[in-house]
Amino acid sequence: MVRRLTALTSWFLACLVIIACHPAAAQDSELVDPEAERVFEEALGIFEDGHYGSAFRRFERVYSDYPLNRKTSAAWLMAGKSLYRHGEYSRAIDVLSHFIREFPASTYQADAQRTRRFAISSLEAENRRGRLVNFGILLPMDSESVELSQAMFNGIRIAVEEHNSSGGGQMPIKMIFRDSGHRPELAAEAAEELARQNVDIIIGPIYSDEARAAGGVAQVNGVPLIAPLATDEEVSRGRSYVFQANPTISMRGRLMARFAVRSLRLDEFGIISEFSNELSEVMAESFEDELFRLGAEVSFVKLLPGPSSWFRLLDHVKSDTLVFARALYLPITGGDAPTLIRAVLNELNRADVPLRILGNKEWHSVGAARTASKFSTTYTTDFYVDELLPATQSFIASFAAISDKPPTQLAYSGYDVARYVMLQLTANAGQPLHRAFREAPPYQGLGTRLDFRGGNVNEAIFFLRYRDGFIELLR
Repeated sequence: MVRRLTALTSWFLACLVIIACHPAAAQDSELVDPEAERVFEEALGIFEDGHYGSAFRRFERVYSDYPLNRKTSAAWLMAGKSLYRHGEYSRAIDVLSHFIREFPASTYQADAQRTRRFAISSLEAENRRGRLVNFGILLPMDSESVELSQAMFNGIRIAVEEHNSSGGGQMPIKMIFRDSGHRPELAAEAAEELARQNVDIIIGPIYSDEARAAGGVAQVNGVPLIAPLATDEEVSRGRSYVFQANPTISMRGRLMARFAVRSLRLDEFGIISEFSNELSEVMAESFEDELFRLGAEVSFVKLLPGPSSWFRLLDHVKSDTLVFARALYLPITGGDAPTLIRAVLNELNRADVPLRILGNKEWHSVGAARTASKFSTTYTTDFYVDELLPATQSFIASFAAISDKPPTQLAYSGYDVARYVMLQLTANAGQPLHRAFREAPPYQGLGTRLDFRGGNVNEAIFFLRYRDGFIELLR
């Protein structure tokens, strides 16, 4: 019986290439598209090398990007075969069923039906024993980054071990680690290696430059990639497979504007930012853009000449100007942000104008909670942990078992992103991950929130407020 199955498998693999390369069999359309031909031949070579996940993604390009060419039906068939060989039996069944339905007169019909039967049989067997999922972990290991990477890796590791030890038998997870280096070209090479190993998802890299390069490779290979911390807009721009778990700088301004208008019911705003401070300017501009989109009124906009101007805020924006706004958006960033924020609070307190202050994450724990409470200071942050929650306590204990340091934001981020991916794998079995991410409801992690329904950049964030000298979570 074993010999017969081995012989059948060898015959089946041999037929894959013979049938797909037979010119007469692919003539469902006479249109010859040189680029489609090139991609098809490239996919065929990758298939022959045994990299079935990458092969599928290229066959998919042939019929998605170059429809109605002479390779269309062959590409559909080979896409189904690639998924079957990759172990994606449910998706293989869907692709082959589409082929059987859409190409009834194709000479590939018998082959497609046979492969579909194999996929159905394999899926039934898989459901009995579980399918292995490969997590590609792409983090830098240079001397400057190794501590950060270790913290994030430990967070991911804890999530994976929890999954595998409690109910993960139906879909156990294996981690495949690669060093992203500290240069974009190294990150791209490592991402290419992970793609050729047919990973289901890539988590990482940490830095925007490396994430942008790795994201380009992930997009070409059709491998979903989640960058946990990168905030550069270009990391995911125009890329359907690349996601940013950390809201970009412009997204933070937009989210603050939406919350101020929709939840705080504010309608008249002043905006003050700092010239030559890119983060401050980008947040201010995106905040203003979103206000205009929402129909709110911008009473005034002021661009301060430099950081020292915050100490003399009332010299640049007079009290008789401040009275025209109900809320004041002050995106203050940089290493001196706490000092600048305290100076601004003193200036506004001296002006004695009733205002609500809106800010960014640097407004957290500024050391002037009473004054900040006077203005109901409300701010956004991408990271917030309630250490009293049982789930958080459990994570802290697990982290202490493998590290002599307490968990940092990177550790929580790694844990939350990994848990989010696992949830989509189990809740949306058979659906491509990059589509599942865009349809999934908002996810509440231990320290981060995730919501990709608006696109490839996370639109979930925390909103906090100073009240009576304390900080409280608003949403």
